[in-house]
Order: sequence, then structure tokens, then C-alpha cells
Amino acid sequence: MYHPVLDTQTALDRLLSPTHDITLQEEERHPWHVPSFQPLNRPLLRVWDRYTGSNPEDGCMMARSPEKRLCDEESRRTSLQTHSDYRKWNPTPYISFEDSQSRVESLVQRRLARGAQMITAIDPNTRLRNGLPFLRAITEMKYYNIPDPYGKNYEYYQHEYLCLWQVTAAEFVGEWQWTDLMDDRNWYHNIILPAYEKFIETAAAGNTSRASEEAEIGQRNEDSIDDLQSSFAKLSATCAHASSPNSDVCDEQVDHSSDDGVEEEDESDHEGYEYDENTDEEVMKANAADNMIKITEGDW
Repeated sequence: MYHPVLDTQTALDRLLSPTHDITLQEEERHPWHVPSFQPLNRPLLRVWDRYTGSNPEDGCMMARSPEKRLCDEESRRTSLQTHSDYRKWNPTPYISFEDSQSRVESLVQRRLARGAQMITAIDPNTRLRNGLPFLRAITEMKYYNIPDPYGKNYEYYQHEYLCLWQVTAAEFVGEWQWTDLMDDRNWYHNIILPAYEKFIETAAAGNTSRASEEAEIGQRNEDSIDDLQSSFAKLSATCAHASSPNSDVCDEQVDHSSDDGVEEEDESDHEGYEYDENTDEEVMKANAADNMIKITEGDW
């Protein structure tokens, strides 16, 4: 099923009551749209296999309840309670990630019997910049008074983060099979972190390139405006000069002395022609228009 790419406005709409019949909305009381913690300096990792939900597909990850509204205390509390109990497979609007190498290794070892294990890394700060919410599991469980379903003082949730509804393509850092990582005891530092750092550098370079292109386009637009203003200035000067009574065109004297020896022409040769005293002025205007064309075409 196709789902549009999640954006910040859609995320906010799902966190607010559509009826506005609540005196104080839950999002105002306890915001989820903006994380309550500082930006992370590390990737988030998800372990998945053919049996897990929310696997990468069509360039994104979708929660199993990808459009569920979380605009009141009850919807948040019950969905978190369901998601925190790994024995329950009911759909929720959350996708779990870890930020700990040891926690990832623990999950992989418990699931090896299920077949090939995959590791996907995402950049939480890209998600943060795009205005898409993600939560720290232990913080929200304690806030909504959700007890640890395993009675281990929230041990399993210390490094867990929850992305709401969808992980977009822009957040993906990379994907690895566990068999490609397992032989390196420092796989996190030797493989995952370098890929993450390269992702950050590439994203930064892309932002710089886009900013440079925008600046270049802006400069070209300014140059075009300057050229156009210069052309109009030349045109105005030309028109003013052409219309001046002291201009060379108007002062040009016509020598009629050569007409003395010319036989008078038959009036029939000019049948229907009437002399227009404005003809000279029209010629000057036509010349000015011709000059404008030359200016705009660069032939001035």
C-alpha cells in the first residue's frame, strides 16, 4: 500500500485533536513534535529480519499503524504499553531503534534462529531537521506510568528510540547483513560510524552546493536586471536626442539646388498621395525604435 512521504505538518496534525474540543491538548501539555532531548551525535540502529514488521520497503520504513492519531493521553499511553511488550504483535505507530552496540548484538543473538539478521542505520538529526518526531522509550514509559512488562527496571529500554509512523528515505545511512559485521569485534566503530560520518559529510556538501547554486542564480538575475536597466537608459537617451529640436536630424538642411534642372513631374505619378507634415517626426520615431532593437540585441 502506498503512503505519501511523511512531513512535519502531517506529523503535527496527528498529534493535535482535529475537533479542538480539548481545553488543553496533550501535545501542549507534553510535546512530542519537538524532542525533549539534545540532538544525537550517533546513528540509530534497527535489527530486523523476515519476521519483523516495519522492514525497509520502497525507500522507507512504515510503522504497522502508520496513520494512527496520538492526540490524547489515552492513545499515547495504550499504544506505548502495547509496543513495549515484545510478546504482543498488535500494530502500533512506532518503529524501534537502538543507539548501543551491545544492545544490537543482544537482539541479534536472540533472533539468529529466525534466519538472516539485518542492521539498518539512520541519522536522527536529519529526522530532527525535517520536523519528524522521535522519542526516547524509557522517558515516555515513565511519563505515562507504563511499568516494565519484564520487571527488569526498564533495562531493555535504556537505549531504545521510537520513530513515529514512518522513517523516510532521507534518513537512511546504510544497511548491512549481520554476517558482514560479526567477524569484526569493533564493527560499530570500524564500519557503522565511518559510514555515518560519510553520510553527514555528503549531506553537508549537498547543502553547500545547493546554497552556491542559489547564490549563482541570484547573481545572474541581478546582472540581467542591470543589463536591462542599462539598455533602457540608452534607449531613453536616444529617444530624447531624436526628439530634440536642435538634434542633427532636425537641423539637417536639404539642398534643393539640384532640382532646378529637373523637369516638373506629372501630378498623376503621385495620385492619391498627400504630403504629411508629420512624416519627418515619424521617421525619427522609427529610427529610435530601430535603435532600441539594436540595443537589446547587443548590436549597439
